Amino acid sequence: VNLYHKSARWFTDNAKKSLMIPNAGGNSQISEAISMNFLERIFGGCRIIMETSIKTVWARWPIVDYVIVRSWSPNIGVSVVRAMDYRDPDYFDDDECIRILNKKVRGLVVAQQGCYQYSSSIMHIICQDMRVARLVKKYAPGVMKG
Repeated sequence: VNLYHKSARWFTDNAKKSLMIPNAGGNSQISEAISMNFLERIFGGCRIIMETSIKTVWARWPIVDYVIVRSWSPNIGVSVVRAMDYRDPDYFDDDECIRILNKKVRGLVVAQQGCYQYSSSIMHIICQDMRVARLVKKYAPGVMKG
């Protein structure tokens, strides 16, 4: 990843670092760096535990993408979700939205059960466009309630 790209130069140090270390799985380095940059700026004054440094109770247990560590409150596990499909944005319909939200919520619940480094979670959803964002906003509350 080119850290001299015009966007990457504005990233926080942790977001830049995340682009330089191997990802634990998938092709999500850029979206995780974008998420980290955004949430670090919102929370301010925090430390990040990168995906490859997260400790779990059992080997090969599902994990979050990173953990936000703040001295004044409990740690937060973050799962980054890309609500997009590069082939055709219209493919992301109501059914696909509900499917991906259910999958990611289940993953967050399982990951938190096997990790002692955080006590609450954020599902940070990055949407391809406003139509997708409206779908996520429409269905996320219902999925979160179970």
